[in-house]
Amino acid sequence: MTSRLGGSRPKVPPPRPTALSGALVAAASLLVVLAMLTANRWLVLGAAALVGLLVTAHLSRPNLSAVRICLAGVHRVRAGEHFTVRLHVHNDGRRVLAPSQLRLRLAGTTEEAVVDVDPVAPGQTARAQVPALAVRRGVYARSIALVEVGDPLGITRSTRGWATDHELLVHPSPARPADPALSAAPIDAASRASIRGTEELAGLRPWRPGEDRRAVHWRASARRRQLVVAERDVPDRPTRWVLVLAGAAGSDTDEHVLAVAAATWVDQLARGHDVHVLAWTPDGALLPPPDRAPSPVLDWFARLPALAVPSQYAVLEALPAGTDAMTVLTLASTPYGWVADLTARSARQGVRVSNGFGSTR
Repeated sequence: MTSRLGGSRPKVPPPRPTALSGALVAAASLLVVLAMLTANRWLVLGAAALVGLLVTAHLSRPNLSAVRICLAGVHRVRAGEHFTVRLHVHNDGRRVLAPSQLRLRLAGTTEEAVVDVDPVAPGQTARAQVPALAVRRGVYARSIALVEVGDPLGITRSTRGWATDHELLVHPSPARPADPALSAAPIDAASRASIRGTEELAGLRPWRPGEDRRAVHWRASARRRQLVVAERDVPDRPTRWVLVLAGAAGSDTDEHVLAVAAATWVDQLARGHDVHVLAWTPDGALLPPPDRAPSPVLDWFARLPALAVPSQYAVLEALPAGTDAMTVLTLASTPYGWVADLTARSARQGVRVSNGFGSTR
């Protein structure tokens, strides 16, 4: 994946004079004054030579408007994880780009990277690998690159900056999944037919093309001379994790809680359990859940905004039918006593509240 820095060509600021430039101007002025006092033409020639150096430096200054910078690298990374960004410096001009120094401030990192760029011939590209460290969970979409290069004489310095909308998703840091309290959930007919280990038959039905043949009741099929499937009388089992998020993360402890929640969510999906998450935006709307896959779940946590603390009535009304247990994760902005009030109200509806997680594996 490649992201170009600076989709439009911004106005390039004029070159800045260096200390050497100031010294040359001062020396030329001094020679002119002495020439006027002494009528010495050689001093005039010396001043003209110094002015000529200044003009030459101005004419030979690098053309940064013809430079393009591109970033390529990962789009997703874990908090606290090292990653690498590939940097490309393209010279679209007609002159060689002199040796330069590039300072890169990558979104989602704290340290500025400094890259020395070798001379770049016209139409050529310089490449570099830039190591970085993702610091905190979130979505970052603005990296800044600043190139500074001087003319061959070192009299002026030209600088140009670029910005990019290259998006970096920083997922929660790796964590061990927890053992949450699961809630009962209905089992559909297809899942019920595939369950074994009980002889309590609820009935027989014809086998449907595409179903697992291991679900076929062979003895009954032989008697009926057609494939039939035994539907077993299995009670509903706890296969759903109901997760309630309340409040905005504001500390490292909150970030660790969210990291464990993300790891537990992915682990529950791998175990075949349903996950029902309830989180409210500041305007009171329920946050849409992600798809049932690890990457969308981690992206969801990376993009998680500052959540509101809903009323206890809103939580109970939003619970899926048949819920008898839920896990509530409280963050920095959750008021004191909110969980206790929710626990008392939930108990009257037969719903057990677990504040946080049980043991971690």
